[in-house]
Amino acid sequence: MKKILLAILIAAGFQASAQTVQMNFQSGDRNLESANCWGFGAFSFVNNIPLTAGNNATLSWTGRSNQLTSLLPTASWVKSPWMKMGAGNITFQTRLDGSPGTTRSMEVMYTSYDPNAANTSKESAYTSFFTFSWPTATTTTLQNISIPVPAAIAGNPNNVYKIRISYLGTGGTGRAIIDNIVIPGEYWAEPSQGCMPKALIQDADSDGVADNADAYPNDAQRAYNNFFPTSGFGTYMFEDLWPSRGDYDFNDLVLSARYNHVTNAAGKVVETKAQVVLRATGGSFRNGFAMQFEGMPNNKVVSVSGNRITGNVHTIGSNGVESNVNNGATLVFFDNAYSVLQHPGQGIGINTSPGAPFVTPDTLNITIAYRDNGAAAPGGDVELADVASNKMNPFLIANQVRSAEVHLIDKAPTNLADATKFATLADKSNAAQGKYYRTENGLPWGLFIQGSVPYMKEKVDITTGYLKLIDWATSNGASFTNWFTNEAGNRDTNNLY
Repeated sequence: MKKILLAILIAAGFQASAQTVQMNFQSGDRNLESANCWGFGAFSFVNNIPLTAGNNATLSWTGRSNQLTSLLPTASWVKSPWMKMGAGNITFQTRLDGSPGTTRSMEVMYTSYDPNAANTSKESAYTSFFTFSWPTATTTTLQNISIPVPAAIAGNPNNVYKIRISYLGTGGTGRAIIDNIVIPGEYWAEPSQGCMPKALIQDADSDGVADNADAYPNDAQRAYNNFFPTSGFGTYMFEDLWPSRGDYDFNDLVLSARYNHVTNAAGKVVETKAQVVLRATGGSFRNGFAMQFEGMPNNKVVSVSGNRITGNVHTIGSNGVESNVNNGATLVFFDNAYSVLQHPGQGIGINTSPGAPFVTPDTLNITIAYRDNGAAAPGGDVELADVASNKMNPFLIANQVRSAEVHLIDKAPTNLADATKFATLADKSNAAQGKYYRTENGLPWGLFIQGSVPYMKEKVDITTGYLKLIDWATSNGASFTNWFTNEAGNRDTNNLY
């Protein structure tokens, strides 16, 4: 006994047009097929009326209409379950039974699901897309019908549809026979819920990601946000006198930053959107700030926009990446903090001297694009692992000297850094051990904190404001991991700006 046959014509995972919903009446049980969400109006299942007239040797179950005495398409019909329609042709075979009649015709229509419809089945108004009239009301010639699925509904992921085949007629007792209905698409009814449609996946941009999970529901090139930090902004603080310990106030460049690595439906990174807020720059150095993605070839970047480069310290390629850096794509966010924030005319630096006028921090919105109109850069796709936090290597460029790089602790310099300064003065770098930018007791020259924290007043040692910093650093980060928080004993707020 056959129920509704949902035929998968090719392997799962292909388009819905590779699936069909079929009705061949071979179950012989109208109630069963109705329970499987097919609809029948004035139609019965018969096994004594062959599809081919006069062929009494091979009898088969078919569908047969009542006597056709109405020109309304709602009088006698066969209706599919709710379906996600595919592309292709709707096919079936039909004929008249040869009994007397005046006119006989057929109409094929579709309806869409409308949750606001007044009827209990939530069907919208029907749309007709195919009609056929028999030239003689008593002809028994078999008709092999093939009708293209209307473009308006073919492959539409945002709604479901029913197909209704209606028979119309006037005069006499003639009926219609139908069999072997094949409709492209996917069965989407839920018999246990009164044959209402299964939950729809709304996907306005047809990228395969449901709208309720898509951060960009109307953009097929973008789907997900991947933030670092996951919430709020992180804080960078740098000391620019490396390899000297300097005044160790860590306010020579103070930034808040958050990164959004936008991925498409396939998980490929489309772009990195960086929000970088310059909060303060102490001292007199004209410092810059750059970000390297370790190991990423330069040609994986399509373009860089929103950064501010005002001088000629850096050589920038046509795609916005710094040239001649051979150990990871390097993006210069700005080359001179004093061109981002204007000095107020009082105090040392900007926003580090109490009593000097406060300058409103400025935000740079920088976009690093890895794809162009959906196509990857010449270097190929960028994965999230390529831009993960452990691959991000931010650094200060001190006072417009390109070789004067200051990185976070144990982050390697670029090949443009002045290698002669390592292991001099207070620096105890050891490249063979992967140790960089650290003092003998493990203190850094650059810090990144996943959160927004205050910074030091001008020329006030950071260890007098963050009282557990030395303990944290000398333990290689094992102790006092919350040293930067405002918990009791962690801060001396008198020394913080």
